[in-house]
Amino acid sequence: MSTKTLFYTSLLLLLINNNMGAQTYQQVWSDEFNGTGLPEPNKWGYELGGNTRNNELQYYTNSTNNVKQNNGNLEITVLKENVGGKNYTSGSVISLNKASWTYGKIEGRFKMPMGKGLWACLDIGI
Repeated sequence: MSTKTLFYTSLLLLLINNNMGAQTYQQVWSDEFNGTGLPEPNKWGYELGGNTRNNELQYYTNSTNNVKQNNGNLEITVLKENVGGKNYTSGSVISLNKASWTYGKIEGRFKMPMGKGLWACLDIGI
Protein backbone atom coordinates (compact mmCIF):
# COMPACT_ATOMS: atom_id res chain seq x y z
CA MET A 1 0.00 0.00 0.00
CA SER A 2 1.44 3.38 -0.94
CA THR A 3 1.96 6.13 1.61
CA LYS A 4 -0.64 8.27 -0.16
CA THR A 5 -3.27 5.51 -0.05
CA LEU A 6 -2.51 4.80 3.60
CA PHE A 7 -2.84 8.51 4.44
CA TYR A 8 -6.23 8.90 2.73
CA THR A 9 -7.54 5.64 4.20
CA SER A 10 -6.50 6.73 7.70
CA LEU A 11 -8.07 10.17 7.18
CA LEU A 12 -11.32 8.61 5.98
CA LEU A 13 -11.48 6.27 8.99
CA LEU A 14 -10.77 9.16 11.34
CA LEU A 15 -13.59 11.24 9.82
CA ILE A 16 -16.03 8.33 9.98
CA ASN A 17 -15.10 7.62 13.59
CA ASN A 18 -15.61 11.27 14.60
CA ASN A 19 -19.11 11.27 13.08
CA MET A 20 -20.10 8.09 14.89
CA GLY A 21 -20.25 9.55 18.37
CA ALA A 22 -22.18 7.66 21.01
CA GLN A 23 -25.91 8.21 20.70
CA THR A 24 -27.65 9.35 23.80
CA TYR A 25 -31.17 8.30 24.58
CA GLN A 26 -33.72 9.81 26.92
CA GLN A 27 -35.77 7.24 28.79
CA VAL A 28 -39.45 7.83 28.04
CA TRP A 29 -41.06 4.72 29.52
CA SER A 30 -40.10 1.94 31.91
CA ASP A 31 -41.44 -0.66 34.27
CA GLU A 32 -39.33 -2.46 36.82
CA PHE A 33 -42.20 -4.68 38.08
CA ASN A 34 -41.44 -3.81 41.70
CA GLY A 35 -45.07 -3.92 42.83
CA THR A 36 -47.27 -6.81 43.83
CA GLY A 37 -50.17 -8.39 42.00
CA LEU A 38 -50.99 -7.38 38.45
CA PRO A 39 -48.70 -4.94 36.60
CA GLU A 40 -49.57 -1.23 36.59
CA PRO A 41 -52.81 -0.74 34.61
CA ASN A 42 -51.67 2.62 33.20
CA LYS A 43 -48.78 0.78 31.49
CA TRP A 44 -50.18 -2.65 30.67
CA GLY A 45 -53.33 -4.19 29.29
CA TYR A 46 -54.27 -7.77 28.53
CA GLU A 47 -55.22 -9.86 25.57
CA LEU A 48 -58.14 -11.89 26.88
CA GLY A 49 -59.92 -15.00 25.68
CA GLY A 50 -59.24 -18.03 23.55
CA ASN A 51 -57.20 -16.48 20.78
CA THR A 52 -56.69 -18.88 17.89
CA ARG A 53 -54.08 -17.09 15.75
CA ASN A 54 -51.54 -19.90 16.26
CA ASN A 55 -53.91 -22.73 17.15
CA GLU A 56 -53.05 -21.99 20.76
CA LEU A 57 -54.42 -24.23 23.48
CA GLN A 58 -54.63 -21.61 26.22
CA TYR A 59 -57.23 -19.13 27.30
CA TYR A 60 -55.66 -15.75 28.15
CA THR A 61 -56.68 -14.22 31.49
CA ASN A 62 -55.80 -11.22 33.63
CA SER A 63 -55.80 -13.35 36.78
CA THR A 64 -52.91 -13.10 39.24
CA ASN A 65 -52.76 -16.89 38.93
CA ASN A 66 -51.43 -16.32 35.41
CA VAL A 67 -49.88 -12.81 35.50
CA LYS A 68 -48.14 -11.10 38.41
CA GLN A 69 -45.19 -9.01 39.49
CA ASN A 70 -42.67 -10.72 41.75
CA ASN A 71 -39.35 -9.30 43.00
CA GLY A 72 -38.75 -7.10 39.96
CA ASN A 73 -39.98 -9.65 37.43
CA LEU A 74 -43.15 -10.07 35.42
CA GLU A 75 -44.21 -13.70 35.76
CA ILE A 76 -46.56 -15.30 33.25
CA THR A 77 -47.67 -18.78 34.32
CA VAL A 78 -49.45 -21.46 32.31
CA LEU A 79 -51.93 -23.55 34.31
CA LYS A 80 -53.70 -26.74 33.30
CA GLU A 81 -57.34 -25.77 33.81
CA ASN A 82 -60.40 -25.74 31.57
CA VAL A 83 -61.65 -22.24 30.78
CA GLY A 84 -63.54 -21.05 27.72
CA GLY A 85 -63.22 -24.35 25.92
CA LYS A 86 -59.43 -24.41 26.32
CA ASN A 87 -57.41 -26.83 28.46
CA TYR A 88 -54.92 -24.25 29.75
CA THR A 89 -54.86 -20.66 31.00
CA SER A 90 -52.05 -18.20 30.52
CA GLY A 91 -51.42 -14.47 30.21
CA SER A 92 -50.74 -12.12 27.33
CA VAL A 93 -49.64 -8.69 28.53
CA ILE A 94 -49.70 -5.81 26.04
CA SER A 95 -48.82 -2.12 26.05
CA LEU A 96 -51.12 -1.25 23.13
CA ASN A 97 -52.56 2.28 23.49
CA LYS A 98 -50.64 2.78 26.76
CA ALA A 99 -47.56 4.59 25.39
CA SER A 100 -46.04 5.58 22.07
CA TRP A 101 -42.80 6.99 20.73
CA THR A 102 -40.87 7.18 17.48
CA TYR A 103 -37.39 5.69 17.17
CA GLY A 104 -35.15 4.74 20.04
CA LYS A 105 -34.12 1.51 21.66
CA ILE A 106 -35.79 -1.07 23.86
CA GLU A 107 -34.03 -2.94 26.64
CA GLY A 108 -35.33 -5.94 28.50
CA ARG A 109 -34.33 -9.09 30.33
CA PHE A 110 -36.25 -12.26 29.49
CA LYS A 111 -36.24 -15.85 30.63
CA MET A 112 -38.46 -18.16 28.64
CA PRO A 113 -39.18 -21.86 29.10
CA MET A 114 -38.22 -24.51 26.61
CA GLY A 115 -40.36 -27.49 25.83
CA LYS A 116 -42.42 -29.25 23.23
CA GLY A 117 -45.62 -27.39 22.42
CA LEU A 118 -44.69 -24.13 24.17
CA TRP A 119 -45.12 -20.80 22.41
CA ALA A 120 -43.22 -18.40 24.66
CA CYS A 121 -42.49 -15.18 22.83
CA LEU A 122 -41.86 -11.48 23.08
CA ASP A 123 -43.57 -9.53 20.31
CA ILE A 124 -42.60 -5.94 19.70
CA GLY A 125 -45.28 -4.79 17.31
CA ILE A 126 -46.01 -1.58 15.51
